[in-house]
Amino acid sequence: MNQWNKIWANRTADVAISDDIFDMFCKLKKADGFDTQDINGYYEAFFEEWNKMENQIEKLAGNVASVYEVGCGSGVNLYLYQQLKKLAIVGGCDYSEALVQLAGRVIQTKDLQCMEADCISAEPKYDLVLADSVFQYFQNAEYGMRVLEKMWKKANKIVVITEIHDEEKKEELSLENQVTPDTPPTFLWHTATDETVPVENSLYFFQACLQQGVSAELHIYPVGGHGLSLANEETCRANGIGVQKECQSW
Repeated sequence: MNQWNKIWANRTADVAISDDIFDMFCKLKKADGFDTQDINGYYEAFFEEWNKMENQIEKLAGNVASVYEVGCGSGVNLYLYQQLKKLAIVGGCDYSEALVQLAGRVIQTKDLQCMEADCISAEPKYDLVLADSVFQYFQNAEYGMRVLEKMWKKANKIVVITEIHDEEKKEELSLENQVTPDTPPTFLWHTATDETVPVENSLYFFQACLQQGVSAELHIYPVGGHGLSLANEETCRANGIGVQKECQSW
């Protein structure tokens, strides 16, 4: 069952607007779910990857005067196109109303909608139609093909899709399928309200341990976000986020 609609629907638009481009970029990436690490170079790496992507697009399609993003989330990519490339014409869609509202606060456009990806129309057209790290969340390949066809009709110059997962390797790369009798004794803990990784993943892994005769212990807490580590002051982030007393009992 695809849980991502529910997960992204719960995202918040409560972000303080900043005049600093990189600071705003970091805030928007966090709003999009890239908020599980607080280490030096984490967001710098994302920023560098964006520049590499944009340079590659320019090599393939030349200068683009307009960009539309399917699954635009917080608008972070469109924000960079407006701030760094000075594009006046951008647009996008996403199924998270909260993230669409946030995008509307940071980018200048009238073409921003909360809707499913396969509902986009061919008009107006844009030079670049982008889907960045979105297709892997679609419920099946047929849905993805419908979206791709609509993106193709909407694009004047180029369609760009990033981070497409190989369906043939899904079973091979699923962690629960890697458990063997030689797997070390395992300790797992998760929160039921984790919005980045569904709690079902830990349940699958724990069940696989039991089936393989691996000693395993699993704790599920009713509240708490993703990436809490020890859930105390020792491992919290610089801004204090990451302390969850309900998750410290283990």
